[in-house]
Amino acid sequence: MVESNCKSTATRQIGCDLERLFFTPAGWLDNPAFPCLTLIDNRMFPIIIKNSSSLSRQCSLARSAARLFAANDPDNLPVGGPLTGLLCGRSSFLVILAWLFLLPVADFAHAQKIVFPREFAPADSFVASVEKPYRDALCLNGTWQFQPQELPADYDKKSGNPPELQLPSPDRWKTVPIKIPSPWNANGFESSDGKGPDFRCFPSYPVSWEKVDMGWLRRTFRTPDSWTGRRVILRFNAVAGKARIFVNGKLAGEHFDSFLPFEFDITDSLKSGAENELLVGIQKPSLFKTKGQYGGSPYLCGSFWGEYVAGIWQDVFLEALPAVRVADVYIKPLVDQDELQTDVTLINDTDAPAVVNVKTLVHPWINLSGSDVLDAPEPKWKLGNETSLSCPSIRATIPAHGSTTVSLVKKVKGSLSLWSPEQPNLHGLIVTAESSKGRVKDCKYTRFGWRQFSFQGKQALLNGKPIVFKGDACHFMGIPEMTRRHAWAWFKMVKEANANTVRIHAQPRPSFYLDMADEMGICILDETAFTASGAGFKLDSPDFWRSTDEHLQNLILRDRNHPSIMGWSICNELYAFVEGVFHSPPTLIEELKKHYSSWVGICRTNDPTRPWISGDGDRDGLGHLPKRCLR
Repeated sequence: MVESNCKSTATRQIGCDLERLFFTPAGWLDNPAFPCLTLIDNRMFPIIIKNSSSLSRQCSLARSAARLFAANDPDNLPVGGPLTGLLCGRSSFLVILAWLFLLPVADFAHAQKIVFPREFAPADSFVASVEKPYRDALCLNGTWQFQPQELPADYDKKSGNPPELQLPSPDRWKTVPIKIPSPWNANGFESSDGKGPDFRCFPSYPVSWEKVDMGWLRRTFRTPDSWTGRRVILRFNAVAGKARIFVNGKLAGEHFDSFLPFEFDITDSLKSGAENELLVGIQKPSLFKTKGQYGGSPYLCGSFWGEYVAGIWQDVFLEALPAVRVADVYIKPLVDQDELQTDVTLINDTDAPAVVNVKTLVHPWINLSGSDVLDAPEPKWKLGNETSLSCPSIRATIPAHGSTTVSLVKKVKGSLSLWSPEQPNLHGLIVTAESSKGRVKDCKYTRFGWRQFSFQGKQALLNGKPIVFKGDACHFMGIPEMTRRHAWAWFKMVKEANANTVRIHAQPRPSFYLDMADEMGICILDETAFTASGAGFKLDSPDFWRSTDEHLQNLILRDRNHPSIMGWSICNELYAFVEGVFHSPPTLIEELKKHYSSWVGICRTNDPTRPWISGDGDRDGLGHLPKRCLR
């Protein structure tokens, strides 16, 4: 059996670069708002770097913390909690400033290397134990080869037509390995003009990589003999840039969305019992930017991170699946109707129709992680032995090389505990597909929460009771945030500030942020990468508008089973951009109206359970977004 617990090799291979300090992972364990912390002899020490960018960074962080505190009644804030270690009250901001500017300055010239004894980025298995032996996975993270490709000398970067990515040369691979997942230019993120982070994540990467606009990534792998007869799926959780994927010289497919997962069936390209070659060619998104009347970016660039990076920045793995299998599970917790509805999509990759019996079982999800800063973010869990709910089996016929969807509905009758920020109870649903003789063909596990967000007039409701959403929002800032430890620290800070909500701002985050929100009881407003402020979208490009529809649908399909998600933020300041920058030309206004309606339709089609659909800075979408005036 292949080990399916994928270890994030790149983010755990850390070190110290005296030119620009890289903090050990413990620097982000205590508080994401104050990353300048380090662990010495198991004690946390705050530090300030001796350069001008550090002071501006500290001021920015202080303002962020003050903004969060101001969203709540200062007199009700907890005093000296284990996370923040700050005095709270009406003078909180002054205390924060004093804390920031009166810290002792660390002497890095005599600093010693400190090894963090835990995994920086602990990850759950790609295949849950309850899904075995019907499913298996092989992690492809780790050391890859990298071959940058230079742009032609006469290439015009403003043309919007990137040069063709030539196939790699066998003798031009760099001797320095690249650690996947990581963008090849990660060290240059937000570092221009001394305004970036005070860390260097990958000291081994040459500075020249920060200027590379396109290149190839390569690795080899073997599939185990036990995978014979299964379909092998290659999955990337996110690749920044336009990607072309080859397996053993055969084109598996292309993809261009820097934030969301994609996959290809590579079964027919594999060599059994031999080394297989995986090549990934990537063109940086900015190569597609051009000058135009209405913006220049025909792609979705999201926030600072998505605009800058290039490369494989989230996990890569193979899945071995049955030819007849459960392809998708969508769980609809209809609390107001006391019904749990499960839509199951089945796929048949064989040459003959397949008949299966589909059934579901629900078990309590039990968190086995500890409660302290080191243990709590690490994914450890089991399903309870007792069955909370079960649905009678449904017979389904799947056409050859086709798919079908069936729905299973069951009255709950008090058998499931509700999910809420105060009590984030979770459940595990197992779908099995059996042959007519009772032989299990496939088994798929999905975690969910029994809860429902709704509205009653101006009042937002959770499980039929009023709820007030109080929370935070933050741009994604790269490698230090590529861990459940950062998600846990951020959400812990939100909880200790008497808040309950986070807006995932300006681009989708890695899905482990939603996993942590599910477990900790944080309500999430999930947002797309349609952020117009500073992005300069090419609003007269059909390719741009088409990509928005695909991106929104794929975001909803990825995230809709997370109980923490209370609504969909479909865009950020598109109307403000059209109005403030281009002065509302009629052609763009009509285009916006059309797509506001299209996006609302995509939300309601792919997730009818969440009525919250909004656009930040987009008002009511020129009359096409749902109108809610919350109390």
